[in-house]
Amino acid sequence: KTSFYASAVCLNYSNGASPATIWEAIKHAKMIGSQFLDIGQQNYQSDSGEINQSKLESISFFKRGFGGNDQIFLDFFLEKTNA
Repeated sequence: KTSFYASAVCLNYSNGASPATIWEAIKHAKMIGSQFLDIGQQNYQSDSGEINQSKLESISFFKRGFGGNDQIFLDFFLEKTNA
């Protein structure tokens, strides 16, 4: 069983989630029997093309502070051609 933590913020203006908020989500996920808590995508220095790359790296550093393991997902698009 997997739980998901999600929040919607404006990267330019929000302070985002606090450690206490994430900690409460971790405790709740454990209480309802979840084996995993997905707290969302992380960005690394090798990522490129993001407008707010520095802010996204800071958010990722915050998330990694809770421990856990990274799961790698491929994100790509297939384009149909008239061949």
